Amino acid sequence: ITVGTPFSRGVYESLLFDDNEPYRRKFAQMIKVTCLPLQTGQVIDVQYRADRATAYTSLGTLSFATDGAIVQKAFELNPLPFRFYELQLRLVFTATATAPEVTSIVSVFDTEDTLK
Repeated sequence: ITVGTPFSRGVYESLLFDDNEPYRRKFAQMIKVTCLPLQTGQVIDVQYRADRATAYTSLGTLSFATDGAIVQKAFELNPLPFRFYELQLRLVFTATATAPEVTSIVSVFDTEDTLK
């Protein structure tokens, strides 16, 4: 996800994730975002919503002002274990001179085997 000349704000929303088993409950442990080194004025707000909730919840940010030239950050979903059937992620980008570039988004989860 990259833009040469940035807008002051941009949004990326993932597709719904259900691991091709929408009937099986999952236990999310962590979301990890990897990017190119952040530059001055760049912020990425990592958000999620579970089971088609109406609003997103912020997990936290990757921010040059607080984290420096960070290239990855992991966020725990609370309360652990965080249960869901479907998960959707959203990244909200804030930039001044250049837009941040995200290289990967990883979710670590397990499935509940007792549901068939």
